[in-house]
Amino acid sequence: MVFGMMTGSRRVVPSVSFIVCAILILLSFASRTEGKRGGGDSSDSGGGGGGGGGGDSGSGGGDSGYTGPTTAQCNDARALQTRDTFLMPASYYIGNLTIVHKLTDNSAWHNLGHYCRNDDDQPKRYDYDAILAVGPVRDGNDTAEVFWSLQAYPRVQQFSSDPKNEFVRIRSSSYGVYESGNMSLRFDYPYVGYDDPRPIPWNESFRDYWISSLSPTGPGSSNTSAPVGSWDISATYVRRPDDVDPRHDHPLFPHNLVTLSDVCYSGYSNWYDDKPELSPFATVNSSYSSEVMAPVIFLDLGASVLISGVGTERATMHFPRQSLVQQLALVHHQTEGGCQYDRYGVWPWELLTTMETTTSDYSASDNNDGDKQLKLSFDIEMSFEGLRNETVSTAFAVARSTEQDGPQWGNANTRLARKSAVMLAIVVSVMMSCVLG
Repeated sequence: MVFGMMTGSRRVVPSVSFIVCAILILLSFASRTEGKRGGGDSSDSGGGGGGGGGGDSGSGGGDSGYTGPTTAQCNDARALQTRDTFLMPASYYIGNLTIVHKLTDNSAWHNLGHYCRNDDDQPKRYDYDAILAVGPVRDGNDTAEVFWSLQAYPRVQQFSSDPKNEFVRIRSSSYGVYESGNMSLRFDYPYVGYDDPRPIPWNESFRDYWISSLSPTGPGSSNTSAPVGSWDISATYVRRPDDVDPRHDHPLFPHNLVTLSDVCYSGYSNWYDDKPELSPFATVNSSYSSEVMAPVIFLDLGASVLISGVGTERATMHFPRQSLVQQLALVHHQTEGGCQYDRYGVWPWELLTTMETTTSDYSASDNNDGDKQLKLSFDIEMSFEGLRNETVSTAFAVARSTEQDGPQWGNANTRLARKSAVMLAIVVSVMMSCVLG
């Protein structure tokens, strides 16, 4: 800040009050470094620069001689995905996610003339590879005590050389400024429409999707200043992400979604293709893979989760049974194995489509009492168990993790997120007061 300002040709000497304001601003910034509850400096990301935008990779630029990605391009794409996955300071637990769902209704059951032969009304249990991350918050405006996320991937996918398809993505909050500025992904939705394929910028303001609370479970929990080596997190889903493209007649959320498996779609079709492309690659206990799909569903508000063992070598995560009614089944579509990790931006697929009835004379009559679009009602329960990967995890600072300060990561004292936000508001207020006199 320059204390001697020029106005036209007249030099203006600042008033005493202006100088006092400037000193207050400097002091306020100087006081913003201290230990915090749920600590660790997320603003100092561990993955280096990514530019915050990978650009549109395209798929050959119209070159008729394009023969597909090279091995090196595929390796680079997978490396980018790995880098983004472990970009931020956190404890990363790698393990297994088990999903159990039981359909209580499926539009395909009522589409007369078509039959489901995969025991569709019976409980289905299946497993995905998964990563649980728990660490410091990722945005200075986050008032939560910690950030957590769960990502899960099919063990067999359609294009084995591609980056992993995210079949589950659940986050406690939206992308924070600390990570979005360093991620390789673009922040947009890939399609305006098939007649206008320009990306739509997706600029969701920061928000917490889940309300989380911490409780110490290890030795020292009865003493607020004693080290705590194990923590539980309980959370409730209270706010959905922004719809990435509100012009659709169905919501499209990039977070807090789950991909089911082995669900019958007899009598329905993906309007983009004859059948859901991924259906044969995510089936369980079914000999009728040509009639089953892997639909994407979004969690309902009110869902809850309990994470246990944070800070220890082993952590678990449990989503109690939730009943979802008349959820629109959306199916993932990927046209080719392009090894283009950043192609879809923050949206984890090329597109999702509904399943439409194949009955040409569709009507809600006695001849066909099914829905025009396939809908599902079901109960779902999920459990995760994993071990902390020390190679990619930030050191958990047990000595500084107290009931008073919360879990801590890394070696440096860091800014308290909620105090940072309040302090920033104070600084802005002081500056405005100074400017406006």
